[in-house]
Amino acid sequence: MESLKIKGRIWIETESGLKIGIGRARLLQQINDLGSITEAAKVLKFLTEKRGEL
Repeated sequence: MESLKIKGRIWIETESGLKIGIGRARLLQQINDLGSITEAAKVLKFLTEKRGEL
């Protein structure tokens, strides 16, 4: 029998719209770990435009 994996994405949403998804959560964790938005974005190859939306 094949090995099965459950995959999915979780995000926080309110009546006014999306608040945070996995990408932003990872970015925030890297900022916390590295102490730098720029370094965190480099590690995650995050687009500059997305960083400005936080």
